[in-house]
Amino acid sequence: MKLLSRPAKELGVTTKTVRRRFERMTENNAVIIVPLVNPADIPGTITHTMLLHPSPDQRNETLAQAMNASKDSCFLAVASSPGNTMVCLSARTLAEAENSLIRARKIEGMTDVKLLIQKEMREYTQWLDSAIDRKTAETAGTSP
Repeated sequence: MKLLSRPAKELGVTTKTVRRRFERMTENNAVIIVPLVNPADIPGTITHTMLLHPSPDQRNETLAQAMNASKDSCFLAVASSPGNTMVCLSARTLAEAENSLIRARKIEGMTDVKLLIQKEMREYTQWLDSAIDRKTAETAGTSP
């Protein structure tokens, strides 16, 4: 494995030794290899984020129910402790994304849920550049 030559060099051992140790670790489940998939790169997938605002007194139970309800489409969850949670999901249709929102709002202890739909922009127009320049100048106290 070409990828194992770098750690072998850093550790001062042979690639064969690193490969043998790596195989032993994977066999003993000390290392688990999983694919890294960006749902936004899958054609026909809508990437969306839900901002979950659970009731503080039911926070853990409410978030557990929300995560269970979205386990098939969730690819990232970030929770501030104590506080709100951001859940990144993927869907095939806007209706599917809206159904995620409706399910989350029905969870007992959920005080609010916001749905954000992401859209990738590959072309940056002049208006975006000028808006950035204006905001930078505003922050610095100078004119653009």
